[in-house]
Amino acid sequence: MRPGLLPFVCLWLALFGLAACNLPRLEATPGGDALATMVRQTMSAIESLTPAAARTPQATPTLPASPPPNSGEVSGQICYRNSAMSQLTLYFANTATGAVIDIPVSRPQTEYRILLEPGTYTVYGWPPDYSIGVLHEGGAFQVVAGQQTGGIDVCDWSHGPFDVPYPPGYSPLTGSGSISGGIYGYPFGSLPNMYVVARNQDTGYWYWVGTPMGVAWYSFDELPAGHYQVVAYDISGHAGGCLTIVVVSGGSRVTCDVVDWSGGYPAMPGGIP
Repeated sequence: MRPGLLPFVCLWLALFGLAACNLPRLEATPGGDALATMVRQTMSAIESLTPAAARTPQATPTLPASPPPNSGEVSGQICYRNSAMSQLTLYFANTATGAVIDIPVSRPQTEYRILLEPGTYTVYGWPPDYSIGVLHEGGAFQVVAGQQTGGIDVCDWSHGPFDVPYPPGYSPLTGSGSISGGIYGYPFGSLPNMYVVARNQDTGYWYWVGTPMGVAWYSFDELPAGHYQVVAYDISGHAGGCLTIVVVSGGSRVTCDVVDWSGGYPAMPGGIP
């Protein structure tokens, strides 16, 4: 071995925690064989001091292939209401104990898997703004210990206000309120029968009332809490609206006069006489 190489190797070994330069003595061999042998022995010594966990890649935790005997696995599809919705939280409620387990999901995730204790459950979901909720169309489902339950899809967005439970700890504006006001400045002749529509901007649901010919007053009672756009229509499709979006909260009475006939409002919903 070259005389100047041994101190360098000893220093290298000391940096990796070897107490002394006590590798087996090498016999001189032609050319670079002695150096190659030293390198192999050095790397072997270093690896023997390295913890096995540091040398072995750690697997990403996943659910077991089969559920543990004290729980069951539930899985299904996730549906987002529209392209603007990117996040949801799913809530799994035990109907017997009232316990709720939540899992956050976001695009591009379209499936979920979760382990639950045995029992009967319902599942529902809400976006971060709690604008409208989603349910599992099949209602309550059973979780059996050691078994897998698939097809619990959270995709039913068809339910009206307050049909979807709110999660524990969330307190929305509750109850109902009213909107009323006048219909002024109708620019198309005598005031005919009018159809006044209140659209909930949070949920997309709408409500309507009719007014008789010549009557310039309308009223909505028991509207769910939310933000509303109010638009009045005649049978010819002319539309006028309030100047602002109005907020309804529990027990509130809001005035919203229809005075703007400049156009630009949504068409009257289908199904109104």
